[in-house]
Amino acid sequence: MKIKHIFISQQLIRHITYRSALYVLGLVCAFWLLVTPMGCHKRDAQTNEVQAPTAADSVRRLVMTVRSSARLYVTEMQVHKLVTNTDEPVLTGQVLGMPVNMPTRIGKRRVLIPLDVTIKAYIDLQHFDERNVERTDSTLIVTLPDPQVVITASKIDNKGIRQYVDMARSRYTDAEITAFARQGEDSIARHMAHYGIEREAQRSAANQLLPLLQQMGYKEGQITVRFKKTFTDNDFVRMTRRQ
Repeated sequence: MKIKHIFISQQLIRHITYRSALYVLGLVCAFWLLVTPMGCHKRDAQTNEVQAPTAADSVRRLVMTVRSSARLYVTEMQVHKLVTNTDEPVLTGQVLGMPVNMPTRIGKRRVLIPLDVTIKAYIDLQHFDERNVERTDSTLIVTLPDPQVVITASKIDNKGIRQYVDMARSRYTDAEITAFARQGEDSIARHMAHYGIEREAQRSAANQLLPLLQQMGYKEGQITVRFKKTFTDNDFVRMTRRQ
């Protein structure tokens, strides 16, 4: 009986040990199930935190690179204009209810002035920032600041000037010719949109910025370089100055 009692006690011990092991294993599994999702979420959060600054950093890096150019000269063109003036002063009005239209001088005079005006356009990139860049996984849109237009030179072709003056009139003076040439410059500035300067400036800017933009991994067909709007003659009057 004593031996049998000892044998039963050993089985009981083994049974208790086995149940304890199962209990401990269950606790370990439960803890693992609880901890694993938290670890995954934490890793995902860390991944997102790393990826987000990467996109922002690439845009910021692009902005700093573009801004370092300061001024981007995009086009230069020469405009040839013929300035004309006809001097035939007349008196118009009414006398005793009758219309009057009569010359105040005998004879008339006309002048033709060939004028060559040099125009340069540049883009000031000092204020270029993240708001000028729209970036997605497949497209990159760069909106350029407004171009600035400068009339850098104006030359009168003195040999090409033609005057047609009646006998009773005097020839045009140099001061008058210079004043008419200045009016010709003003006319060019008022009609700047007709010379295609906006299209040429946008094309030139795209060609100069394209290598920088391609370094971000975009292909040429995915990149758009544009101005914020189509400029009118009034816009160019505001943006044009003389050197």
